[in-house]
Amino acid sequence: MAKVASTNIAILIVLVVLVAYGLRVANEESRTFVGLQTIPVGPTAAVDGDTGQLLPPPPPSPPQTPPPPPPLQAAPAALPPYLAAQKHALDPQHRQKPFPPFQQGQPWWNEVTNEQERAIFERLQRRRETIRTDKVLINNHANTGFNNQRMSFTYGLILSILLNRTFAPQAFIGWPARGHPVPAEQIFDIPNLRKVARIADKPGNPRTTPRTNVLGFRDFGMIKLSAWKAANAHLYEVDTILAPIAWGYFFASIEFDGPEGEEIKLALKFIRYHSSISDMAQRFMAAIGGHYHSVHMRVGDHVPTPNVKCDETLGLRVDKASFCRRPPPGNEVVTMQEYVMTSLLPGDLLYIATNKESDPQVTRLRQAAAARGARTITMNDVVREHPDLKPGLDRLTTAIFPSALGMVDQLVTAGSDTFFATCPSTLSSFSLYIRLWAGQPFAERDVANLEAYVRARNVLRDKGRRYRGRG
Repeated sequence: MAKVASTNIAILIVLVVLVAYGLRVANEESRTFVGLQTIPVGPTAAVDGDTGQLLPPPPPSPPQTPPPPPPLQAAPAALPPYLAAQKHALDPQHRQKPFPPFQQGQPWWNEVTNEQERAIFERLQRRRETIRTDKVLINNHANTGFNNQRMSFTYGLILSILLNRTFAPQAFIGWPARGHPVPAEQIFDIPNLRKVARIADKPGNPRTTPRTNVLGFRDFGMIKLSAWKAANAHLYEVDTILAPIAWGYFFASIEFDGPEGEEIKLALKFIRYHSSISDMAQRFMAAIGGHYHSVHMRVGDHVPTPNVKCDETLGLRVDKASFCRRPPPGNEVVTMQEYVMTSLLPGDLLYIATNKESDPQVTRLRQAAAARGARTITMNDVVREHPDLKPGLDRLTTAIFPSALGMVDQLVTAGSDTFFATCPSTLSSFSLYIRLWAGQPFAERDVANLEAYVRARNVLRDKGRRYRGRG
C-alpha cells in the first residue's frame, strides 16, 4: 500500500508541474497577444518566436541618394542662318583660357604690340615734335551725353594730329547739365596721350572761337582722311579752329588712308581712362571673380538691339530707324535676348550693364538666362554682395563725374570673356575698341560688325549732306 501511495503522490506532483507549466505558457501567450494590441509597433518591429518579446529594431538603413537631375541642355545647335553666323562659339578649352588679368596699376592693353606698330609709333613721336604750339584746335561737344562728349574728344585728338595743332579739349559737363565743368585730365590719362599729341594745359573754350573758324567735315558716309584734310586746307593758318559737334560714330566712318592714317589709328590706342576709374573697374572685376560674360542693355530711349553682322548675305538689313531686321515676310527686329541666347550656356555668369535694371527688357533677359541655367548680375548686385565698393563709386560720381558709373561698366564689359554689345551705342562702341586693343575674343569680328553697320546706316542717311560746318 505504501508503495502505491508513493507512486500516486509522484504522479500527482508531475500533473501539478505540467498544469503549472501550461498555465504559465498560456499566460505568456495571452500577455504577448495583449501586448501586440496595446504597444505601438512599427512596421519593422520583430517578435522573438520563442519568448514572444519584442526584438530591438534593426539599425537604420543609410539614406538613399536621389538620382542626379538630367543635365540642362545647351543652346540649340540649329540656329537661323542669320544668327548662326553671329554665335560666340566658345569651345570648352577656349572658356578655360586666361584672359588679360587687368591688374591694378597696370595698363589694360599695350599700345605697341609688334615691330610694325613700333615703327609707326616712332613716326608719331617725330611728328609730335613738329606740332605747332601757336595753333590750337578745340572740340565742341555742347550739352550732350558723356559718351558723345568722349567721341568729340576723340575727334579733336584725331584732327589736331592731322593738322599739326595743339589740342585744347573742352571741359566735360554732366548730363543733364549739372555740376561744375570737369577738365579732361580728371577723366583721361593725359600724360599717356602726350606721348603722341600735344595737349594744352588749360581747357579750350568753344565760345571764344569765331564761327568762321569751324572745320567742315562729312559725318555721313565714308571719308578718307587725306580728302578731308584737303577740303579744309584754307583753315591751316587760322590760330584757333573749332571742331564742330559730331554724333556718335564719326571715326567708324573714317578710312585711315596713307601714312598719316596709320599714325592716327595707332594714336587712338593711347586714349585711356584715368587710373581712378580703371582701378575701380578692376576692383569690380575681382569682386565678380573668374570667367564671366557681359551684355549692354541700353533701355529707355530705344530698344537694345545687338551688334550683329547685319547685311544682305545673311538676309538681314538695316532700316532707316537703325534697326537690324530679319528676312521677309516677318521683318522682325533681331532682339538682344535672342542674340545672347545663341551663346549662353548652363553655368555661365552674365554681367548686365544697363541704365535701368528694372526695365521689363532686362527682366525678360534675366528670366531667359535663368531658364537656360545661367546666372545674371548687375552693378547693384555686385555692390550688395561687396558693400566695400560703394564708397569708391560714390567718390567717382561726386568728385570726378556724374557719368563715371558708365565708364566703369565700359571697362567691366571690356574685361569679360565675351561681350554682347548694343548697336547703336557709343558706350558699347568704346568697349568694343578696348576689347580689340586688348586682344579679347571675337573683338575683331565685333568691331567689323559695328563699322559695317555704321556704313550701311550712313548710306541710308546720306542724302546730299556732304559736309557740315562752314569752310
